[in-house]
Amino acid sequence: MKKVIVLLLISFVSYAQDTIFKLNKEAIAAKILEINDLNIKFKKFSNLDGPLYSELKSEIHYIKYQNGSVDSVTRKNTVVASVNPSSSPSSSSVVIYKGRRYIDDEINMMISTYPNGEGKSVLQKKFTSMIEYKQRQHLSIGLGYGIGFAVPIVVTFGTLTSNNINYDNAVNTIVAGALIGAAIRIAGNVGFFINKNKRAYEKQLIIDLLSQGK
Repeated sequence: MKKVIVLLLISFVSYAQDTIFKLNKEAIAAKILEINDLNIKFKKFSNLDGPLYSELKSEIHYIKYQNGSVDSVTRKNTVVASVNPSSSPSSSSVVIYKGRRYIDDEINMMISTYPNGEGKSVLQKKFTSMIEYKQRQHLSIGLGYGIGFAVPIVVTFGTLTSNNINYDNAVNTIVAGALIGAAIRIAGNVGFFINKNKRAYEKQLIIDLLSQGK
């Protein structure tokens, strides 16, 4: 008799819970409370009085509800920005994270729909930092190449138009100008990649926080 009761309880619990199946093969026993355009909000079935969790719909494969019905929620219309091969690396607003691509506008939209509170403030600050790093990317590469090409041109022109040209000194001066220009361009590239990596890191933190619902 006790075995029958235990089996009935197990059957009831299995039937009463929703199950979220993620793209990474993880299964979550849950009680789903809300599904919107971007997120699925739920409580873990093992702790219904515990915290509210949130997962991005883009990370979910399908949901099996307590009544046995199945709903595929993978966002087939996930925004994936195509990169024009003729454009420079600095013009790309795409970040690849956990196998998916996210653009700045999509991240901004997700933050704007996030519940007000400390978590949203943190996300907004990180998004601001991300945009600042993007601006520094453009500034580094722009100044690096602008000044880097201007210096040798100005030095060469100034040397060749001088009234008293010493050709040995002129050659040395022109070579020095070219080397200085090259060093400035290299510094611009270094600044570009440093800010690019910092920007990508901020994006990863934002996506991670959004996926955890924090």
